[in-house]
Amino acid sequence: MQNCYSLTLRLLALATMLFSGLAINAQSADSLASQRSIFDLLPEDEVAEVIITTDYKQLEANRKTDDYQPGHIQFKFKKELLLDMDMKIKCRGKFRRMKCDFPPLKLKFKKKDLRKKGLSEVNELKLVTHCLNDRAKSRELVIREYLIYKLYSIVSNYSFRVRLVKVRYAGQKKRLSKIKHYSILIEDGEDLANRYQAERFEDMGVNPDSLHRFQEICTSLFQYMISNSDYSYTMCRNTELIRLPDGRIVCIPYDFDFSCIVKAPYARANSHLGQRSICDRVYLGFPRPAEEVEPVLRYYEKKQDELLNYVNDFNLLPQSSRHEIMSYLKSFFDEIQDREHIMEVIQNSKGVM
Repeated sequence: MQNCYSLTLRLLALATMLFSGLAINAQSADSLASQRSIFDLLPEDEVAEVIITTDYKQLEANRKTDDYQPGHIQFKFKKELLLDMDMKIKCRGKFRRMKCDFPPLKLKFKKKDLRKKGLSEVNELKLVTHCLNDRAKSRELVIREYLIYKLYSIVSNYSFRVRLVKVRYAGQKKRLSKIKHYSILIEDGEDLANRYQAERFEDMGVNPDSLHRFQEICTSLFQYMISNSDYSYTMCRNTELIRLPDGRIVCIPYDFDFSCIVKAPYARANSHLGQRSICDRVYLGFPRPAEEVEPVLRYYEKKQDELLNYVNDFNLLPQSSRHEIMSYLKSFFDEIQDREHIMEVIQNSKGVM
């Protein structure tokens, strides 16, 4: 009897330890999700100014490497200095860093410096740069890609936070150091996961059944709508996967430069997928039964006016560009009216070839 009593006490103690650990982890996740990050300092729908100082000759020399180098950054909005910090900087990306006149960048801060500012210790940011030396063309490309991020946040509850900024690269030649270029700041995947109290899932070959079904179909249809074929769930290419507390995995897209809406000058049609033009839509999601697809199609139909109105009111782009984008989006909504056709497209997904 005494042995049974002793065993019961030990089991109770173990259970208490386990529940305490879970509570601490939950509190830790809540704490991370509630902490302010650099993104919280920047205006959501207005354009802040960023000043980056580094050795640009060294940055260009290191373009093909993953080597960080010292740098300094300032964030300003309406003449107010929001942040002034040292950091490290490097070129990032696979395709763009080789094709762009000015490569995309990754910024990394010291965690102790962020802590002193009362900010989250998530210490990395991505910067989608102007890419081309042609200022007018690069401005349009950046803003078109920014628009796609904003459209995606309309259709999905899970999306990257982005900020449109004007960047001045101090430390270049005197003439170049005065030029401001539109760029997109994108939060890091760790920051994204923390906001949803989730964990990053970085394994290759994700099981389709482990995905959040409605969200996966929604995301795949979005990529189909904008005609972006440069992504893969199974290879984790241009897609961040996060595991929610309930175990389901959510796929969150980024990098839309190969889409028909952006039309980056270096983007090429994928002949292996049957594309003759980057504007030829190809479905790369997983095949799903009609009873799962139909609610998502109805959801998109309800979102149609909101999406089109957002583009129509998006004054950062000229009217001609907005009309072109709206016309292309409308062709998607016309297409999904034919349920038999769109179901055939989804069932014959090119993503499982």
